[in-house]
Amino acid sequence: MDTVLRHKIWEVFIKGKNHPILASKITLPSSDGVQLHEEALLKRIIAEHIKDNETYITCSQCGCGLFYRAANSIQNRSAYLYHNTKFAHDILLTENCPFYHNTPSTLFSQIYNGEGEWHLSTKMALSKILDNDPFVSPGTVKTEKLIFSDDPKRNTWRRPDIQFTDKNGQKWAIELTRWWMSPLIVVQREEFFRKENINLLWVFSPQCAEHNKTTYELIMYGSNIPREACSEASRPQCNAFVATERALKLSQEKGKLILDVEFPEYYYCKERQEIGANFQFHLASLEVLNTAPKLRLPFAVKTSTSLSDAKLKLHQHNRQRLAITITNIRKRNESHLALTAITDNDEHPINPFSGLEVIHTDYRFHSHLRDKCLKAKQHIDYLRMQNLRAARYKLISLLRRETSNIWTTRNYRDSESLRYAMLNTLDTPIFENYKLISNVNRYRNIITTQLAAIEARTQRAEQIWKTKNIINQLPQQVIEGTHSPQIAFDTLNRIKTKSQVAISSILLLRAIDRSTRKVEKITKEQEETSLRLKQEQYEREQALQRQAEQNKRRVSNEVHIFINQLNTTGFTEMPISSSYDEIKFRRLQHECNQQELHELRFNIEQAYSQAYTNLKGTYLLTHFPLTSSGWNANTNFTTELNKLFGWQRNVFYTKSVADKQGAMKKSWCAELLTYFINTVLYELDELYQELYGEPHIDQVIQVKKYGGTHARRLTYILKMIINQGSLITSDDKAKANWLKKLVLQKSLVNR
Repeated sequence: MDTVLRHKIWEVFIKGKNHPILASKITLPSSDGVQLHEEALLKRIIAEHIKDNETYITCSQCGCGLFYRAANSIQNRSAYLYHNTKFAHDILLTENCPFYHNTPSTLFSQIYNGEGEWHLSTKMALSKILDNDPFVSPGTVKTEKLIFSDDPKRNTWRRPDIQFTDKNGQKWAIELTRWWMSPLIVVQREEFFRKENINLLWVFSPQCAEHNKTTYELIMYGSNIPREACSEASRPQCNAFVATERALKLSQEKGKLILDVEFPEYYYCKERQEIGANFQFHLASLEVLNTAPKLRLPFAVKTSTSLSDAKLKLHQHNRQRLAITITNIRKRNESHLALTAITDNDEHPINPFSGLEVIHTDYRFHSHLRDKCLKAKQHIDYLRMQNLRAARYKLISLLRRETSNIWTTRNYRDSESLRYAMLNTLDTPIFENYKLISNVNRYRNIITTQLAAIEARTQRAEQIWKTKNIINQLPQQVIEGTHSPQIAFDTLNRIKTKSQVAISSILLLRAIDRSTRKVEKITKEQEETSLRLKQEQYEREQALQRQAEQNKRRVSNEVHIFINQLNTTGFTEMPISSSYDEIKFRRLQHECNQQELHELRFNIEQAYSQAYTNLKGTYLLTHFPLTSSGWNANTNFTTELNKLFGWQRNVFYTKSVADKQGAMKKSWCAELLTYFINTVLYELDELYQELYGEPHIDQVIQVKKYGGTHARRLTYILKMIINQGSLITSDDKAKANWLKKLVLQKSLVNR
């Protein structure tokens, strides 16, 4: 524990003051900023007392004189008090003092947990309030002072937190508690102060009822019981004094000690049939407390009245319940005695002694009620015995009848009746202590033997039925294919040779022979059917093979004829999707794929492609002879180019033959136009590569050297291509502009 915390729980005495103060009040800096002045003055006072061999500050635990050491900012040390062993009355007591500077820190932790800051601050606050309380005799308030017993034989003492004497001459002791306390210590302290004729007042912290419920309720009720059982408290008046904030504040305002008193207000709960309590708080001062120090603890609120009223109501309720119980017992016994018989449909009679156990034996009519209950029980037992004898006679008659049937009827198989007779006589207690029980057991043994024989015959019949089922299903399973004939033969042979049921049953052996013959017949029919199906399958395969060869020859002849037509005369019409030649080509191509005639398919595709190329070339040479030859500086391409660009502007929407043919011609013209534009751009690039990089005047001269016609026609064609919106690159457009400028410059030179 550090120095600051040590001084917060250390009480010291200052010469000239009646009450101890906390050491922190001396060592902590003052709020007015004159700490240095106060330290110097304190040191001077202590030095003057040492000079006179006296002490100014004394430890409350060991009585040793204390020195004061000021704070040191360089060493980061707070001001503190320490023991001066020169002024120790008992050096051993001083060294064992919990606040001695060599004491281990674990001991300080125990002291802090046991005492606590609340305990010390509350003790100081109550002491100041009691000093000013008019009910307290002046100068009698002491803290932590020993009280010795007046009896010299006992040699006991106690040191309460606070003690004082009131104006009436009564002595008081206050014990502050916040933590758990052993019940033995509580009892010992109360006994000590009661024998010394001192009023003991236990004062709890506000959180004690929640955090230390055991000690709180122990002191309130006088025994270690919970609140739920507070009606059994040993103390007639149950009060718990709590030092709440409102009580301390009011005490300071009034100038006298006022405490909060928690007490139970008892009541009788009719629904739960028990005594309960509502807990309330009440402010009370010392002068209003009811005291009797030699008999009990002081109390402020009298709780015995409400407890007595609640117990009276509980007693009245119990008396009423007792009367109702006695009336019910009498009525039930009268109804039992009035019974003449007990049938199976009647409800089971209630136990005549039911309810008698709750009636105390001191009740004056208890023996009379018990005699009535005994008579009712004897009457019910008599009626039950009559029923028992009738039931016993009925069951014995049933056993005799079934035994007679077994002896007189051959192969008697009524197992339900036998089992009914056996179970009803086996599970009933009516034959206990019966003198002719040997006859009953003999009947039971006969029925048991017969039931076992019936069970054995039933099991054998069931096995025969299951085996016969398996035998009869084998031929059908062979037909369905779930079993092969060999498996069926093996199964039948295994049943015939290894099954004990089949060996001993002629019916099963005959069934096995019938199933064997059926399986043999089915096997023979299946073999014949298999041979016939194989022959038919072979014939179908031969027919399909011949058909495939015929199809191959037919397709091959058609393909050669079509290839010869394409190579000699070409297409009969434009090869659009609906043309005769296109449809025939697709059909022959598909049939070649089906017949796996890959070489023929390649030949027909090659011939078709060549015929298509020839048709396209013939059309373009016929309608565009100049453009088809590519760029030539001596040729005028204007007419054919306008015609080609015109084809590109045409749009064909419908699926008619004319539109399909027009779309094909448009695609041919587009291919030709692309080819021609590429030749023009190639010519432009050649010229650009030849002249680019030369001086401008040399470029103009070179263009003139070619006569100018070549450049002008090339420029005109490029302009025409660009104006028609043909897609050419930005580099080609830049080269065309370059040539256009040179042609214009050349014209200026000629002028």
